[in-house]
Amino acid sequence: AEPVCTDCPGTHNIIKQMGTRSQKEQPAEWVALFNGRNLDNWKSSGTASWTVRSGQLIATPGPKGKGGDLWTKAVYEDYLLAVTFRATWPIHAGIWLHTTGPDRGPRVEIFDPPEAGKPAAFTGSVVVPGKGLALANFREDLADREGWNTISVKVRGDRIGVWLNGEEVGAVRTSGPAKGKIGLHLEGYPAYKTAELCVREVLLQQLDESAAKVSTLLRD
Repeated sequence: AEPVCTDCPGTHNIIKQMGTRSQKEQPAEWVALFNGRNLDNWKSSGTASWTVRSGQLIATPGPKGKGGDLWTKAVYEDYLLAVTFRATWPIHAGIWLHTTGPDRGPRVEIFDPPEAGKPAAFTGSVVVPGKGLALANFREDLADREGWNTISVKVRGDRIGVWLNGEEVGAVRTSGPAKGKIGLHLEGYPAYKTAELCVREVLLQQLDESAAKVSTLLRD
């Protein structure tokens, strides 16, 4: 299936983009983790504001400019993920891939370059908490700062492949939990005082039957 977004030109069919499916990977349905109406099946942490308006998930800094995260209640193992977003820049946001309790796995970054004196890396890079960048995207031109973008990710074991708007950023092996929640992240003030993250689609396709076994709701 190819998801259709009626008001953006983004590239959504990540199977075609990525050439990801091997003979051992069975076809599966795309699942919309964000239903466009509410935040059922999601749970927030931190104080960032997460609201739904006009079919879009809107994230802004919370009281006193604090950031936060929005987590799926389900856990996932091996999958394809496509997140379609646009942002008000400057911003530092991201997509958590595998998080279990305090043990946070890698995160795909949505951000401007870091402060002067540090290597320039752009949206589509991968960071591992406590270790820094594991994969750096050096191409500033891949992100559309005025419109919609689609980050596509393939997670298979400890290997992560990342695409931005259909262009391959790269692949990397990372440490962290083998399965966990998927999350959206938003940093707070002071540098990102006017930041706003708008998410139109969060789509997931499990790669095989073993992944489906861990896609169960976590109990509070």
